[in-house]
Amino acid sequence: MAESLSANLNIKLDFNHKNPLDVSNPVDAAELKMVQAFANGAGKDQASKILDPAIYTLGAGGTATLDLYDGAISGGAANKDNLGLTLALARIKALIVKMTNTPAAGDQLDIGNVAAGWSPPFLSSGSASTLAGVRLGPGGGLALFNPSAAGYAVADTTNHILKFTNSGSTTVSFAVAALGSNS
Repeated sequence: MAESLSANLNIKLDFNHKNPLDVSNPVDAAELKMVQAFANGAGKDQASKILDPAIYTLGAGGTATLDLYDGAISGGAANKDNLGLTLALARIKALIVKMTNTPAAGDQLDIGNVAAGWSPPFLSSGSASTLAGVRLGPGGGLALFNPSAAGYAVADTTNHILKFTNSGSTTVSFAVAALGSNS
């Protein structure tokens, strides 16, 4: 039997905003949903590989890099997925980063700003010092997804690195997972 993958991404923001008054109770209620199902494959709405969720820890001022192509951490050996299969992501369809602890107020996790940095979605004007990045506050997270056939391209040597920097004074822990295809 051949390897296969199916996945669902569900993000929902709903709210109920009230302003009780003497004569009435105005309410503003709405929701925004992003729901995406992925079938097995490499085309639109498809994925075939997963960088399994893993938790990383960085001490104060610490940095680490994640190679989105093969899952290598800080220049180490290429990883395999949790089924023992080779990981080689040429396209990212979804990426989630979530701080898993609640560090001290003001501690942050910066993502981006590295040579061979993953762009897009982190746009660049050509040098590591000008790469765009994202800053997550305590307990924060980031979710990106592009279910098109093109997804977000990953190139093994030039466009594949996410750098994580703990810009705070206490330890931060975070989880990363990515969904994509090898073609």
